[in-house]
Amino acid sequence: MDNSSSFCIIGLIVFFVFLILAIVAKEKQKENRANHSITLHDHLQKTGFTISNSFTWANLEVVIDTEHKMFEILNSAFCTYKNIKFGELIECETIENDSIVASGGVGRAIVGGVLAGGVGAIVGASTRGSTSVVSHLAVKLTTNDINNPLFMVELINSQIECATEKYQQARKFADKLQATCTSIIKQENLVQQKVIERKEEVPRDNISKIKELGELLEKGILTNGEFQDQKNKLLSNMDHNSKFIEAEKQAGKVTVIKPEELSHKLAALQKQKYWENHPEEYKSRLDEEKRIKLEFGEKIIKARKILSEKLIYAEEINKNITELRKGHEKLGILAGSQKKAIDEKIKLLEKEYARNKDEFNEIKTQLQALKP
Repeated sequence: MDNSSSFCIIGLIVFFVFLILAIVAKEKQKENRANHSITLHDHLQKTGFTISNSFTWANLEVVIDTEHKMFEILNSAFCTYKNIKFGELIECETIENDSIVASGGVGRAIVGGVLAGGVGAIVGASTRGSTSVVSHLAVKLTTNDINNPLFMVELINSQIECATEKYQQARKFADKLQATCTSIIKQENLVQQKVIERKEEVPRDNISKIKELGELLEKGILTNGEFQDQKNKLLSNMDHNSKFIEAEKQAGKVTVIKPEELSHKLAALQKQKYWENHPEEYKSRLDEEKRIKLEFGEKIIKARKILSEKLIYAEEINKNITELRKGHEKLGILAGSQKKAIDEKIKLLEKEYARNKDEFNEIKTQLQALKP
């Protein structure tokens, strides 16, 4: 065997050895990643983390716990994790080639952007210049943790064409992380706003209650000691922002309940509590009220019927009087006895008309005075 043949054989042996070593190393790397992933998920179970949603790319995984309001970013390659509570997150930015392409759904990311599936934030419209190659892609998270305020999720650190599957998947992961963080920030802002609004309502509510107590003191319902005790309790629970309270006073936004309104409210409250403690009596009272309302309705119907009959009767009397007067005018001079009889009938009818009118007015007055 010549030297050239020997070198070829040795070269092939070396090539296959390196190929085998590379395959073994790759399988070992996969095994390590799987083991790291198992270790990280064991860590989640030990800490009581409840996974409600998750998404992955390469060796990165984002797991979300909506029950405990936090999420973690796991890196199975280095067996590391970052835990971030919803309330700690301040800002999220997607950076591509040293340019911010999305920041909490603000700016050009809204124009032409897409809605990330199931997350509810606008992402994806690029702010970078048109390019076919990307050398850096990352998501920057800013928190209110003074010791660790910044966390970078590195996705791409070498040049890669935008048309490749690797870039498309990395960008999809970045967009989903951006949308998730933006949604979290918006929801936390709404929660904080509601808390602030409730705190602002406390001074107005307590001042109104103190005003009510003052009215009760003036009416003699409360003693001075009772008034001071209740007032001190309200003041101890009040928000300490005195400038806000004073501004509300000057703006006239502190509602003062009038004494008569307060008396009605107190009477209604006492009545309600009494009926709650005496259900059988309350049922009897309801039955009695129903009976009274029925009787009242019957009285109204009866009175209106009588008034209607009185009006019809008055029209009939007027009609008879008119006919008698016409007959009286037709009689001649020699019909004196007949005219006298007609005159007497007219007088009787006029008296009857006056009596009917008096009865009508009396019933009408009674009807107006009726109360349920």
